[in-house]
Amino acid sequence: MPDEFKKGLNADGKEWSVKKRTLSMKMDNKEVRMNPHYKRNEEVSVLGKSVESEGSSGLLKQAIDRGDLSYISEFLANKNRKEMMQRLSGSSKEALGVLLLEFVDQPLRNEALEMIREMISSIKDVGMFIKKLKGRMCDFSKLIYLKGKIDYLRFTSMAEDNKDEPEVVVSV
Repeated sequence: MPDEFKKGLNADGKEWSVKKRTLSMKMDNKEVRMNPHYKRNEEVSVLGKSVESEGSSGLLKQAIDRGDLSYISEFLANKNRKEMMQRLSGSSKEALGVLLLEFVDQPLRNEALEMIREMISSIKDVGMFIKKLKGRMCDFSKLIYLKGKIDYLRFTSMAEDNKDEPEVVVSV
């Protein structure tokens, strides 16, 4: 069988073949083949990714320095966020970890927690990160206490409103 046919077995055990279609084009004096069955040349794709990632990781570093939570939320939705995070310095990772704590109670919590898990192994000052987590927990417990206090005050004010107008029943 010619090299241009791809053979395989499907789940039923039946043989199938797909003819490869290649489209060649010149890009930076290198031939790049475009089809779903052909892997691109690794040198070309690695170069493209590195240039793309360096620019986006530079933007990420600027967003971390400014504390830009909107860009951090876009970063969390990005598919290559792990690669971008690996390019950051240790101090930038620590600052990013603190910013990611803001997303723990927001819709992107799964992505933020995943990034925090991966970041813990590369952060030098884990103690600072733990202190921020404890502060976050204290804030949450304070909110629960205040909500309970507000509910109690509402309940007592409703009880007092009911006591102001006693019911008088006159039997004749």
